[in-house]
Amino acid sequence: MLTRDAEPLKTAIAGNQSSPIKYAGPVSEDVLRDDKVLVDLKLNVNLEKLRIVPAGELFEK
Repeated sequence: MLTRDAEPLKTAIAGNQSSPIKYAGPVSEDVLRDDKVLVDLKLNVNLEKLRIVPAGELFEK
């Protein structure tokens, strides 16, 4: 993932925190129903492999 605020995202992922979905405009009831399931989906990420890499270093080789 690319993000401006990596530490809070890492903390949220590590804690399997709920992730409410926000939309810029109206969405269908089907989407909102699916979102109720996805909001609390546990990612179970291997925290030993979760690392923050500065964007400038991401594609260096």
